[in-house]
Amino acid sequence: MAARINMLNPVWYAKLPKEIRVLALKDMGKMIGLGSATLILASLGGAKTELNPTSTDFGKIHVGNTRWDIWGGFQQYIRAFSQIASGYEKKGDGSIVPLGTERGQHTRVEKLLNLFRGKLAPVPSIATDVLAGKTAVGEDVELTPELKEHLIPMIYGDVKEAWKEQGPMSILYTGVPSFLGVGTTTYEQKASGGSHSGKPDKPGKPSKPTKNTKK
Repeated sequence: MAARINMLNPVWYAKLPKEIRVLALKDMGKMIGLGSATLILASLGGAKTELNPTSTDFGKIHVGNTRWDIWGGFQQYIRAFSQIASGYEKKGDGSIVPLGTERGQHTRVEKLLNLFRGKLAPVPSIATDVLAGKTAVGEDVELTPELKEHLIPMIYGDVKEAWKEQGPMSILYTGVPSFLGVGTTTYEQKASGGSHSGKPDKPGKPSKPTKNTKK
């Protein structure tokens, strides 16, 4: 978390020695350029892409019910901080919802805490969910699914959910990208803006997509 946050912090670059700062900025520029080019090519190929940083799907490639996150763990920090700073979040159905205490809303504090909850190791994560009585996405805790979700390798959950939609091709479309470090989630979007199926991708997802962000 410290490494990702530092690399998004201009002050961190300013404090580096000049030679190292130049190399760090070049590396970040290469990553942004390659990622942006990938999104453009995917969009030209018919995939959906989202440029609103307050959106659940910000910076992801979206085909059918599957999303690919190519940003190496940076996306969730930009999304969470954008939501906290703006006071709004964009749901999976495209609706813009203000942060607050009303039913169906999240507070700024909840957004920040969920970001950290999503980074917990399996055992602390299970303990936190049990003590809270809710998962990070607000669902009731059931011990058996909770244990499976946290202890079974994440790539298995990625492929399992994608298999329902893609069949054997899920190994190519989901298994291989997951193995190479690309975050993948597969879940069906409800008409009301919720989503269902799969394991929760904890840092602030609207419901239960495949969890794939903890490293």
